[in-house]
Amino acid sequence: MRKLLKYFLLLLLAMPLVPRAQYFLTGQDPSSIRWSQLRTNNFKLIFPSSDTLNARRLANLTQSAYKHVRFDLNAPAINTSIVLHNYSVISNAMVGWAPRRLEVFHTPPQDGYAQDWYTQLALHELRHVAQLSRVNQGFGKVIFGLFGQQGTAGIFGLYVPFWFVEGDAVVSETAMSRSGRGRSPLFEAGLRAQLLEVGYYLYDKAYFGSYKDFTPDVYTLGYYLVGHNKYKYGPAIWERAFDRVASKPWMLVPFSSGIKSVSGYGKNRLYTETMFDLYDIWKKQYDSLSYTETIQISPPVNDYTAYSSPVPIKYDEVIALRNSIDDIDRIVRLKDGYEKVLFTPGPMLGDDISATDSLVVWDEYQSDRRWSNLNFSVLMKGDIKTGKISQLTRKSRYFSPDISSDNQKIVVTETDIYGHNAVVVVNSDNGSELRRFGCDSLFFQTPVWHPDNAQIVVVVVGKQGKSLILISADMMSARRLIPFTFDDISLSDVAEHSVLIAAGNSGISNIYSVDISDGSVNMLTSAPFGARDAAYVSDNGDIVYANYHAGGDAIVKALHTNLSSVPSEKVLNNGYPLADYLSSMSVYNIDNATITDSAYAVKPYHKLTSLFDIHSWSPFIVDVDKMNIQPGINLLSQNTLSTAVTSLGFGYNTNEQTGKYSLGFDYYGWYPVMNVSLTHGMRRGLSVNDSTLVKLKWWETVVSAGAYVPLNFNQGKWFNGIAAGISLQQTIRKMDKDIPLNFKEPTITSLSWELSAYHRQITSLRDIYPQWGQTFRLNYRHTPFNQNKSHQFYTAMNAYFPGIGNHHGIKLYAAYETQRDRVISYGDQIEFPRGYNSLFYNTTAALKLDYVFPVWYPDWVVPTLFYLKQIRGGLFGDYLYGEGTHNTAIHTSAGLELLTEWHFLNLPFPVTLGGRLAQPFGTDNPVIEFLFGINLSTLY
Repeated sequence: MRKLLKYFLLLLLAMPLVPRAQYFLTGQDPSSIRWSQLRTNNFKLIFPSSDTLNARRLANLTQSAYKHVRFDLNAPAINTSIVLHNYSVISNAMVGWAPRRLEVFHTPPQDGYAQDWYTQLALHELRHVAQLSRVNQGFGKVIFGLFGQQGTAGIFGLYVPFWFVEGDAVVSETAMSRSGRGRSPLFEAGLRAQLLEVGYYLYDKAYFGSYKDFTPDVYTLGYYLVGHNKYKYGPAIWERAFDRVASKPWMLVPFSSGIKSVSGYGKNRLYTETMFDLYDIWKKQYDSLSYTETIQISPPVNDYTAYSSPVPIKYDEVIALRNSIDDIDRIVRLKDGYEKVLFTPGPMLGDDISATDSLVVWDEYQSDRRWSNLNFSVLMKGDIKTGKISQLTRKSRYFSPDISSDNQKIVVTETDIYGHNAVVVVNSDNGSELRRFGCDSLFFQTPVWHPDNAQIVVVVVGKQGKSLILISADMMSARRLIPFTFDDISLSDVAEHSVLIAAGNSGISNIYSVDISDGSVNMLTSAPFGARDAAYVSDNGDIVYANYHAGGDAIVKALHTNLSSVPSEKVLNNGYPLADYLSSMSVYNIDNATITDSAYAVKPYHKLTSLFDIHSWSPFIVDVDKMNIQPGINLLSQNTLSTAVTSLGFGYNTNEQTGKYSLGFDYYGWYPVMNVSLTHGMRRGLSVNDSTLVKLKWWETVVSAGAYVPLNFNQGKWFNGIAAGISLQQTIRKMDKDIPLNFKEPTITSLSWELSAYHRQITSLRDIYPQWGQTFRLNYRHTPFNQNKSHQFYTAMNAYFPGIGNHHGIKLYAAYETQRDRVISYGDQIEFPRGYNSLFYNTTAALKLDYVFPVWYPDWVVPTLFYLKQIRGGLFGDYLYGEGTHNTAIHTSAGLELLTEWHFLNLPFPVTLGGRLAQPFGTDNPVIEFLFGINLSTLY
């Protein structure tokens, strides 16, 4: 009986995932792209026809690495589609499992480590494929049989912690190569500083994050949990955890049970023991070093704040980029321990800015009007004197700008849609291209002008890691300054005879100088947790840089008299060599392997014949809108390009004892989004005819079709968009021949016209509402072809304003609705005053005012039971004027709300619990309501 109960609970937990995973769309590419495909033993690679060369390279890398990446998980090989997206500037890749696919976005990052981009992705993303295929074994196959790929994804999302998902993949990329994030000292800096300066947080806070404190992300946390314990206990610890998830998911904590069977600890205790181990290792390292004396330039902070990319414009004045959990990103001027906000940038792909005493330049992400997988990196320029921001380029793919000291030129890197890489010099007035230096075998990162404003130093990434090159003034030749290395380096400033870089030779990221003439490298600083982004302050060698501590990166100055000059070959690395330990446990290293250059046959990929891919099914129909479940069958399809979503099903209504067929199809591959749906089945009901109760039975067919165009016009710190659409719904009813009644109008045709728009500011982590913003919606629905016409007109606006306190917000809602119900009754769209229900009017006008504010970030934990992250409050006042056929009335109310955000039972999705006290004016009794919500978007 207990086992049956566990099976039932498992089914209940999985069911909410079924409708949501169907719509895991990763965006659409322009409809004009022509696609091709090639097949390997394990993969079908789909790519733009113009990029066969990169597609074959990616195919050879993934085919070579796949068997090694899945080996120690004992994961079976499984055929997987890979989609290569060339038109996005976002550096990313992801594995989706409903349908099963690997999405690769082809532009490498400017802050990437010392390894080719496709090589990184082959190791990291294929590990995710192996993780998911490992779950599809044992009882996992039963779940797959019931639900298809969504069943596998549901088990995986519920039971496998995200820190393991990403941490295990980082272990893979590190152990099976000579690079990887696990070898970068800056990657560990956040966790190391937290343990040594603050202490370890309880598991729930470390995993689920905090509004109060910075917590390292799941990549860092996961790498050390997975890697340290893999080295300590052997690979069996994680293979056993997966085996329990796949074979015994009814245990409710199978992952933790598997860990305990090898280590003797459940996952919470294993986390604690790992933090103790890391503290001891890093404390010995910390105590063994002496540190550079510095002068802090940035102001002291109460909340986690990271200053980066400092640019001295005077000896005692610096411009920097500021990122904080308490605010959106700002470009600030620092002087005498104070800061002044100069500019608010839009979304940035990196954290590089460049400045002179009059101008600041940076790059910003900018999306296409319609296609989410077509986007750009444009150059922005801010005038310090006037405060004006101007956009220099349109639809460009420029990254990491550096402006010359004479304000005339800007040097950038560029990666085009074909994978061609270049260093480009553009005019700082209008963004026009002046000249370029290209090399397809190398990827360029973070170029910096030489003080002569003619030569350029840039980081290059190739098959042998990273190096620095000096590009000549005529941009016709280049000279390598240092040998290639798989140790990560980053470039920040160039002087007449030397270059400043950050490197991790000591096991901690520190500032090094590179002599331009002979390539000698010397360590200048000794930072406790990490130094980066150094710049010369004066000709005598004083520097400023970002110095990491648990509270973030502070901008500090180090006098030349306090700097060391230790040759890099004499620098001792006394860091934790976890990456080397993990590599010694792997028999495969992709950087040493011979990758077969197979010329896979390329064929056209036809979008029309590839619209359908049935990936999941279920023995019931879930109606998300009505929150009910019906027995039946439901088939779900989504094509690999995320342009077509289809559902086909049959559900049995147990109340009416009738069945209904359903079909739905949404197509996102054209400029307008198209959707059609069809339902058909028997209906039953009751009616009174001449005081006699009559049982009705009729056939009902509902056909719907619609189209809408979603456009976005994002600009700087503002998210802007507009959407317009039209839809038609026709309902055809035919009474059963045995029923003596008929419908007055058997066919009802309804049209709906809609226009919506939004304009809102970027929000910070702690913001509840946008500080500024507006949304607008207009909808008109009517039955123009019916004799007894119905109609409804609705318009509404939300306006957002800042409150009196930090992260306080005000929302004003204003709406108007008028309707006439005849042949059809449209449901009300207007929001009624809180505390009221069952209000019916033909014409209504509403005003609502909300004031919300954070109350507390308690970070309360009862291990394995709950974690309370946030408490927030709200005050409200509502007004509604209603006008009916025979009456008019005004309804008002006011009250307060208290909401809390929780994680229960270590489950990954946050749960909102709260209450509302509403006082409808004109009545004596207040209304108390319970508020509840689950955010399942964190699972995808």
